Amino acid sequence: MKDARSRKKLKSKHTTDSGSGSDQVPSSSQKDDKSREALSLDLSTYFWVAGILGVLAVVFIKPSLVVDVVEFWVGHSEHYDVERPIAATRPPETRVHRLRADLEKRDAIVGAFKHAWHAYERDAMGSDEYHPISHGASNLTEAGSIGYMVVDVLDSLQIMGLDEEYQRARTWVENVSFDVDGEYSTFETTIRVLGGLLSAYHLSGNDELYLQKASDLADRLSVTFDSPTGLPYPYVNLHAGTGHHAKDYPGLVSAAEVGTLQLEFKYLSHVTGDPKYWRSVEKVMTVLKNALLEHNLASVFMNHLEGRYIHSPISLGSRADSYYEYLLKQYIQTNKTEEIYGTMYRGAMDSVQQFLIQVRENKDGQSMTYTSEMMPEEDPSGQISWRLTPKQDHLVCFLGGSLMLGAVKSAAFNPDRVSMPPEESELNDYGWKDWKTGKELIKTCLKTHD
Repeated sequence: MKDARSRKKLKSKHTTDSGSGSDQVPSSSQKDDKSREALSLDLSTYFWVAGILGVLAVVFIKPSLVVDVVEFWVGHSEHYDVERPIAATRPPETRVHRLRADLEKRDAIVGAFKHAWHAYERDAMGSDEYHPISHGASNLTEAGSIGYMVVDVLDSLQIMGLDEEYQRARTWVENVSFDVDGEYSTFETTIRVLGGLLSAYHLSGNDELYLQKASDLADRLSVTFDSPTGLPYPYVNLHAGTGHHAKDYPGLVSAAEVGTLQLEFKYLSHVTGDPKYWRSVEKVMTVLKNALLEHNLASVFMNHLEGRYIHSPISLGSRADSYYEYLLKQYIQTNKTEEIYGTMYRGAMDSVQQFLIQVRENKDGQSMTYTSEMMPEEDPSGQISWRLTPKQDHLVCFLGGSLMLGAVKSAAFNPDRVSMPPEESELNDYGWKDWKTGKELIKTCLKTHD
């Protein structure tokens, strides 16, 4: 109708012009050309005006959206000062900043990954371990591989856009069977195989192959929770459907082994609608909460039959590390609706800051932040005290990133609108302290490679 009205107006105009005493009357073709030109100009003006009005409406209704778009394209390079004092009150809204993508580094990482993965495909496809010097391969159990390496890397292949490599890995997964008569680590199988399948399911846009495999594997792992306390057995026979204790520490389980299963099982309940997976790992968290020590930190070992911590070292490294990581991530996973995980995480990190974080100068005079371990000591009267030992193993290097994630996800005034890196004004006191500590721990971990 717009075009019809335009043509009617143009026709009237030409009629008036041609009868106004002009010496030259336009021909029919000239009239058509002028009509099309005027119509094109009229439509173009219409769309330009409509577009400008639309932009102005967005600016008026939601100005932050425009700011975000501009900052996304322009990037941010403002100075970041970690020594500014901690904010005492809630600050006003600030602009959100983003880091520029380092394309050169990204491409170098993808190239290095392809080099390593192609060698593994060539010499050891499907095996649990690759020996690059001998070009050999081995498995973690004599019963054979269940995809520790292949499944664990599916999400990396997807994220990096390596489609050909990903399709070959997917074909391997199609043919893998978890009906294997051998003992496998409940912890390793959950975080690497079950977690890998679920990550691939999510990133693939819900490829049913991965969900079917994940459900089969989780059902086989679920037998490990059939214990007097609900704490899972550390090993499982996937064919026989039986849980087993570790041969080196019979009757004991580590905090990491039992506290690092929840994200995978809870997500599986979410996507299948079956609550049984969630209930199993939630019961474990109830036992862990009830067993908390006075300082909210976890000893390395628990008595499997009694569901309590024994007097053993307190460490942020091996056998305890991911317990703390999963406290934070369960809080995030449940959209912060289950406050207990936020409370347990905050209590643990407060104790880490109070008891375990240490700062000393290295031989070059540089200030280095690190974590210590606490060793239990019993006096003649049976009283337990804790001795600080200045030891940090390499696995503790997860803590820097975990503290920084916790700062922006659980200690920001507006978690949905935080700059990268965050401004001091965007975090509360706990968050800013955790962010600075995390950053310094990462610097120390980098120094171990010098």
